[in-house]
Amino acid sequence: MRVLYTQEAIAQRAAKKRYADAHKEEIKARREEYQKSKRGKALRKQYRKANAVKLKLARVRKVYGITDSAYKDLLKRHFNGCAICGAQSKLVIDHDHKKGKVRGMLCVKCNITTVAGVENAVNGGFLQKILDYLGV
Repeated sequence: MRVLYTQEAIAQRAAKKRYADAHKEEIKARREEYQKSKRGKALRKQYRKANAVKLKLARVRKVYGITDSAYKDLLKRHFNGCAICGAQSKLVIDHDHKKGKVRGMLCVKCNITTVAGVENAVNGGFLQKILDYLGV
């Protein structure tokens, strides 16, 4: 049988947990103070730069509920470019705000002008007003 932790290691973990539970507010205050310091900000910036892809994928999982592989497939499906114009810079995940369903990858320009404009026109009844006006 393989021993993962020695009795000493288990005792140290328990002591650290007891200390953390007893000094929760003090630890929180020290952490906040450190995060506001120059050193804390510099290290956070360095971490974000070094782990940009990892952080991006974590955000995609949290916000859109899709896996890393689904996100990569989404990029491949559109050849790492916008589904409408093909631009390969500043891509965003286009999704239906009401249903929460991911539709594809769009550049910022197409996302704002095309999709958002059409959604607002349809949902706001504006498109129907135009069709009524034209007699269609």
